[in-house]
Amino acid sequence: MRRSDKPYRFRQIKGRAISVEFRIMPGKRISTGCYDLPSAVLWAERFLAESGAETVKAPTLSEIGRDFFLKEGPDSFRGRLEAFGYHRNREYFTRRQSIVDHYILPAFGSYVVTAITAPAIERFIVGLKNRDTGKPLAGGSKNRVRTVFGFLLDDAKRRGYIQSNPIEDVGRMALDTKEREALPVIDISMLFPPDPDERVEVWGDLMWAVYFSIFYDTGMRPGEIAALRVCDIYQTPNGLAVGTSNSIDTSERHFKEGVKTTGKGMERRIGLLYGDTAELLIRLIEKRHLTGDDLLQ
Repeated sequence: MRRSDKPYRFRQIKGRAISVEFRIMPGKRISTGCYDLPSAVLWAERFLAESGAETVKAPTLSEIGRDFFLKEGPDSFRGRLEAFGYHRNREYFTRRQSIVDHYILPAFGSYVVTAITAPAIERFIVGLKNRDTGKPLAGGSKNRVRTVFGFLLDDAKRRGYIQSNPIEDVGRMALDTKEREALPVIDISMLFPPDPDERVEVWGDLMWAVYFSIFYDTGMRPGEIAALRVCDIYQTPNGLAVGTSNSIDTSERHFKEGVKTTGKGMERRIGLLYGDTAELLIRLIEKRHLTGDDLLQ
């Protein structure tokens, strides 16, 4: 359709009502319910006037998705998220923008947002492959792409370009059930030798030997270990233990209240230390003269 044409064009099949395709809704035909051209024109003009669509030029997905997660300001995705009290670190936004740039825009960037349909999205999600290896993405990774795609289309809906988000009609992939392989026993014995001096030599520094030993003993998350203080260490009948109700955002280096408990309602993460880890921890405290609220790391 040339830019000089009217904002719609008609199609009539013998025995059926005239259908119309609007410029702002390419690829989508709507029945006018009319069988003569004058009535169909009146219907199309009335549709545009009532919807206000003639004043809205729908953008391509590239126009919406370009730096979508990186923009700042009150009307940006990040600004609106923070306005509602949701604060995320920089990595949260860069990871999602990477998904937009590497997966979504190469496939749909040239599409006007009104032309993006649920079946097209579904075929895209199901067929997603790793852009480096060419292997199919895992179900969880495909779901992350779907979620990010949904954010872009939610913005298009919020701005009045589309009336509904087609992502809502696209199902989620089943999560992969393949178990992750643990480190072989021989590798663990090399990384965590029972002799404290050898362990420090393996990790190259006393602090890192303590850090990864706590990680191995307790299963705490990196940010939770980074938030441990001297006062978070206590004696139990079975040896030293550590516990924290805080975490540190390791990319932004700021405290976050609460620990991630995957919905189990726990307010504190607690773990018992083996004797070799406890010995290294005491060495670190004595070497750095740490007390009270001093961080271990």
